[in-house]
Amino acid sequence: MVKQFSEYLYLPYLVFKTIDYFWKAFLLNYISSGGFFMAIMITDECISCNACEAECPNTAIYSPGLAYNIGGQEYAALSEEHTYIVPDKCTECVGFYDEPQCIPACPTEAILADPSHVETKEELIAKKENLDLVGR
Repeated sequence: MVKQFSEYLYLPYLVFKTIDYFWKAFLLNYISSGGFFMAIMITDECISCNACEAECPNTAIYSPGLAYNIGGQEYAALSEEHTYIVPDKCTECVGFYDEPQCIPACPTEAILADPSHVETKEELIAKKENLDLVGR
C-alpha cells in the first residue's frame, strides 16, 4: 500500500505541537513563578470566540475592530482580524489572581506572553493601581 504524502507530515506535526505545548507550559510556569512578567497577546490562531474577554478583570480584551478605552479616552482598535489585548491595560491579572485568567479560557491556545512588553511585578501592580484611579 502506498502512503499519501500527508501521512508523512503527521509525525512532524505531532512533534511540533508537543514541543509547542511544553514550551508554553514552561514559559507560563516561569512567568507565574516570579521570574519575569509580560503582557499577554493573542495570536492569529484566534477564532474571535471572545471566551477570554469575559475572564479579564482589567477589561483589556476587545473584539476585532472595536475601539478600546482607558480612563474615558477612546483609542483605535489594535486589530481588525481577531480579538486583541491592550498591553497598556493588561496586568497578567496581577492584583486579582495568581495567574492570567484568559489563557486557560482560550479554546485554540492563541494567547501567549508578549515578549515585546516585559514588565516587573512592581510595574504591573503600578499599572493596576493607575487603572483603578483613571478607570478601565
